[in-house]
Amino acid sequence: MRILAVIGLAASACGGTMPHDGARAFLTTPSPATSVAGLRLAGNPSRTLARQGIRYTLANGTFTFTTERGDLTGTYTGFVTEPTSGRPTVTMTLTVTGGSSAFEGATGTLTGNGNGAFLTGGRFVLSLDGRVRTSSVPAGSTFRTTVVGTATLADTCSANNRIISRLRGEGTIPTAGRSRMALESEIVETGCFED
Repeated sequence: MRILAVIGLAASACGGTMPHDGARAFLTTPSPATSVAGLRLAGNPSRTLARQGIRYTLANGTFTFTTERGDLTGTYTGFVTEPTSGRPTVTMTLTVTGGSSAFEGATGTLTGNGNGAFLTGGRFVLSLDGRVRTSSVPAGSTFRTTVVGTATLADTCSANNRIISRLRGEGTIPTAGRSRMALESEIVETGCFED
């Protein structure tokens, strides 16, 4: 049996849902802003508690874009913000470290912004923008795409005992045509334990 501990994820002390599928359990710990005792308001029912958004760090990320003209690969870091209402948002910095075929010798930096079910699994939309240099185009060219896909949480723990987030989607890169994207990272503020 494996237990995933997610600090502040998916539920709060004041309500919410905690998914459970028999094989794993998500354990949450409310942030101080969601805890009546933490705000020392237990004796004052006239006060209303307000939970602010929670920010999660994405670390040790890797990505691959697969196109008809070749692949782009690299690493990334980022943050997912879970607001008090609405869909979670993500900001990412992707560092291009290599490529194949038309992307041989690729380097560059991309920024990503999007929204979707990054923390619980489900649909997401991610816009990427930046500049990529290759052996054949050393001055670089603009890289821009919007990817639509599905986020999932891995069935296994990372080596650091963290939950692994996987993003799979498709988009169109103007200079390379249709592409498939695969990103994988750890969600830092989580714990994952298997017995």
